[in-house]
Amino acid sequence: MRLLPLLLFLFVSFVGQGQVNQGVISAKLVVKKAHKGKLISVAADVAYSTAERRMVANYTSPDKFIMFVNEKGEVKVYYPTKNQVILNQNNLFSSNSDVFYFFLTQNEQDLGLRSIGYQLISSSSKGVITETRWKAPEEMQSRISEVEMVYENFLPIYVAYLGPKKGITNKTFYANYQAVDNVMIPTRITEYVYLSPTDSIVSRKDYLEVKTGKNASRSLLDFKIPANAKVVK
Repeated sequence: MRLLPLLLFLFVSFVGQGQVNQGVISAKLVVKKAHKGKLISVAADVAYSTAERRMVANYTSPDKFIMFVNEKGEVKVYYPTKNQVILNQNNLFSSNSDVFYFFLTQNEQDLGLRSIGYQLISSSSKGVITETRWKAPEEMQSRISEVEMVYENFLPIYVAYLGPKKGITNKTFYANYQAVDNVMIPTRITEYVYLSPTDSIVSRKDYLEVKTGKNASRSLLDFKIPANAKVVK
């Protein structure tokens, strides 16, 4: 009988931990960006909560700062050494646009294109490969006319954005898919941004030690910016 309270405590603690971390994913992020012969490396720890729809990234190299992003596109960047916080808002930075969001919420089929007004105009399949094309909404036509997306076994492996003249403005490759709690997540994302016919930026993101649920760390999500931090707008 003495074991009953202990077993009950352990059960409640285990269930409670699972509930607290439900919809949480954490990982280490390494970004390498090449432009005009220069290579920049960036390292960060990231955490995302699908329940709270927000993301926190602790950048440790080369600069140290913590970035907070929510689904509304509200961005806070906190610099611990200066005890300073910068506020900004831009829907492009919304946590809903992060790759973790799409795959954790099983919206990877269109990577959010439909939700921002893109319309499917064609789809074709050959074996395990499926190709789709999407028409950009009217307000984006001056910058993007269409998007081409390629899937392998129903997982996105390639996305290309086409400008008004049908030339590719940027393309992204998704690779090294990893099963995390029955969710397939690409742990390597390579992007090419074409600034001009002779100038481009190549960046590669590698997500390491990806964890979800009770195995994930939500310490970043629980971090609070000090009340006495100086606000810069």
